[in-house]
Amino acid sequence: MDNALIVQAASLKSRIPFVHFFDGFRSSHEVQKIEELTDADMKAMIDDSLVYEHRKRALSPDRPVLRGTAQNPDVFFQARETVNQFYMDCPAIVQEMMDKFAKITGRQYHLFEYMGRGRASGFTQFCRNSDYCFEYNLICWMCAFWSFR
Repeated sequence: MDNALIVQAASLKSRIPFVHFFDGFRSSHEVQKIEELTDADMKAMIDDSLVYEHRKRALSPDRPVLRGTAQNPDVFFQARETVNQFYMDCPAIVQEMMDKFAKITGRQYHLFEYMGRGRASGFTQFCRNSDYCFEYNLICWMCAFWSFR
């Protein structure tokens, strides 16, 4: 629930679509660790003016818009270059929404979180669900390793 609300708010502000999904049966049916969001939390995260602006940009027979005409590659890539700023701004917007969410709920998220020694010679990257399992096993391994020294 948390990430769904964060990415919805970030999508409205950044004007970039996000894909949000559960990665399996366990994730989508795990109810032991869910902290439900209240309607007030959701209302505080979503800016009504951004929703209004999003709806104004929607395709409608009342406001027809021509989008995606056939173009040669040079013109197409010039048009693509104009949207780069939206994508460059997106990580900061997502972190801003995560910080806003933390102020509302007290649950803090970061784009990247590091766990381990300060001088690591390598790293492993995980997404949300598997990182808890890896962290637990890493701690167990480290405790076993240091107990034999």
